[in-house]
Amino acid sequence: MSKSRKIRYCDISLYFSAENCSYSSPIFLNKHYRSEDEIIGLCNKTFYDEKLKIMSSLDFSRFPSSLPIGVEWIDCSGEVYKHPAGSRVNRKEVEVVVNLYKDILKKIIKTDLTLGIVTPYRRQADAIREAIYNKTQPEDMEKHDIKVMTAHKFQGSERDIMIFSLVLASKGNGNSDTWYNIYPQILNVALSRAKYLLYIVGDKDFSRNHSCYYKRKCVLKKLIENYDELKKQKDYEKYTIGKKFDSPIEQFLYKQLQKIDFGNYGYKLVPKLVFKRYTLDFALIPNKQNKNLINIECDGKQHQIVEGMPVLEDIERDYFLKNHGWKILRFPNFDIRENTTEIINKIVENIKS
Repeated sequence: MSKSRKIRYCDISLYFSAENCSYSSPIFLNKHYRSEDEIIGLCNKTFYDEKLKIMSSLDFSRFPSSLPIGVEWIDCSGEVYKHPAGSRVNRKEVEVVVNLYKDILKKIIKTDLTLGIVTPYRRQADAIREAIYNKTQPEDMEKHDIKVMTAHKFQGSERDIMIFSLVLASKGNGNSDTWYNIYPQILNVALSRAKYLLYIVGDKDFSRNHSCYYKRKCVLKKLIENYDELKKQKDYEKYTIGKKFDSPIEQFLYKQLQKIDFGNYGYKLVPKLVFKRYTLDFALIPNKQNKNLINIECDGKQHQIVEGMPVLEDIERDYFLKNHGWKILRFPNFDIRENTTEIINKIVENIKS
């Protein structure tokens, strides 16, 4: 094998060549700032063993309510055609991607949101590009910075909305390709370019059932399993009544809150609710959409610094939750212990209002 071949992207990347030559371990950058929680959460579980700390802070007010936020997988059981030159194309997926693209464009036309379409295969990118460029005004292409490219060309870039075309499927003569197991970073790059919304268009059964010749689990199988798990969690992802509290004060407050008939006010009390990247001490979930989501936090000394100023982590957390529709009620532990009746009354006043 020639020296130049050893650093071709299809054999081994320049990065991994450099890593193998280094005398020290690489530094893992564990903070992620680009993508919405569900998008990077899927990548985090599939490619990073959940080592990433999600720090994204997005302006959801600029995103149209007619579109979902996060990850959506559109099942498409097309047929793969392998070109003599080696690349692949799935015409059914091209059709689905183009129809999805047209629908998205209608919904973002009054915004400045950016849109991209990414796929691992050049032939698929060419087919999609030809189809959409003939249906899009040049000014819209420029306004939304619309690009159709392979994952390699999208590396280092991002879009508010991304459509990923998997191409591989159960039918056809090109479904034996296993690039995603040999070079999972290509798939990771393709999926992690999206900021607000990622559409995956691909054959779910192929991804779920495809066998893998490697000792590790097939990457596509991991991807679809992690996607299914994320979707099971819905809006209020998971919680466990009676889970161990962080402090005796939390347990004390829980006993006091149990004395309140929250159902009479149209609420349900949920301790230790996990909402996206955060665990809430107590959550009050309304049974009607026109009521506030309420988060009750018990603040110990670790939540204060000099002269009672709030710590940065609490500011970031509260900002994130407020952007997702939560009202935050924070009470110092000493206040909960010494002024219990007053604290309970404040909580009741908030759910009444």
